[in-house]
This record gives sequence, structure tokens and C-alpha cells, in this order.
Amino acid sequence: MPKIVIYGNGDMAELAIIRFRSTGHEVIACIVDAHCINSEQVLDLPLYPFTELQARFPAEHYQLFIAIGFAQANQLRAERFELCKELGYTCASWISPSARIGEQVSWGENCCIADQVILEPFVSLKDNVNIGSNSVIGHHSELGEHVYLSAGVLCSGRVSVSPFATLGTGAVIKDNVSIGKGVLIGAGVVLQGNALANTVYAAPNPQILPWTARELLT
Repeated sequence: MPKIVIYGNGDMAELAIIRFRSTGHEVIACIVDAHCINSEQVLDLPLYPFTELQARFPAEHYQLFIAIGFAQANQLRAERFELCKELGYTCASWISPSARIGEQVSWGENCCIADQVILEPFVSLKDNVNIGSNSVIGHHSELGEHVYLSAGVLCSGRVSVSPFATLGTGAVIKDNVSIGKGVLIGAGVVLQGNALANTVYAAPNPQILPWTARELLT
């Protein structure tokens, strides 16, 4: 089992450390751009500047995981992923033991498939895709490079999600829908038609009703 170095020093890096350790991987250290260093450690791991990556952790002995969320519409995670690939590194993927993976499912490098995710048969994930816990991806769906899904997303069958798209918590996508490059689907949105590239969808704000909870729940 390869030794893992985590790129990042925020919440996503802490999650990655815990997750990889839970599946028996040896996580060695974290790295990040020098100007982002604000401590000597992430949890109990040493933190080094990215400029020291190749000297300390050569590509033939270590794999990386880019632990960055949807910052800059997934561009930051994509840039660091591509840079590490250019340097000759393999990026590990983490698959939760509690995820349910159907037949003929594939995924690329630097993917995260979190707890209780369901991937139905014939689902395809490209490189650098994050799927949050309790999400369901229906049969024959395809998620492109650098896509980010928060927790509890539901994609029905044959959904196509183009690169750099972000789907917020609890979003629901109807079957046979195509989501364009860089689209942002907000939390709780129910999308029943195709989404053009770089569009943003937001669910209606909840209403404040003219009663108290006690009055309604008697």
C-alpha cells in the first residue's frame, strides 16, 4: 500500500488524513504553497512547503492526494492536480468502505467517494472528483474532471456533469439531464432540465410563516 502525502492544510486536509488512515494507509506529511503555511503541523503530521515535495517525497515512493474543496470554482484543486501530474506523481483516490459500488463503475485519480455513497452500475467518474456522503449517482451517469458534489446529492440515471461543476448539498438532478462546464447548483435545487455552462441555480429562500412552532405542533 503506497505511502500518502496530503496537499492542503485546511479542513479538507484533516478529513483526508482521517479517511486514509481509516483504510490502513500510512499518511506521512502535508504540503502546501509556502505562503499558505500558518503552522508547523496539520493534526499530528509535519507541514512542508510545496517546493520541498520532490526532495522529501519522490514520486517513485509516494502518492499524493489533493485535499482542496470547491475553492475558485474547483480551479485551484484542478491546477494543483495538474501540476502534481506534470511532476510525475500518481494521485491516490479514497473510497469509503461503506460506499456501495455497482458493477462496471470506474473512477480516475484523486477521487473521493465518501461514506454511504451509492454508485449504480455503469457510472463513470473522471479525475479529481469529490462525492460527498450519502449521495446517490444513478446508472450510466458520468461526472467529468474536477467536479465537486456536496453531501446528499441525488443524480438520477444517465446524468452528465461537465468538468468544474459544483452541486450543493441535497441537490436533485432529474434523469437524462446534462450539466454544463462550471455550473453551480445550489443546495436544495431540483434541476429538471439541462444547465448551460457557467450558470448558477439557487433554491428559493424558505418563508417565515406567521405562526410559532408551538401553535402548529399542538
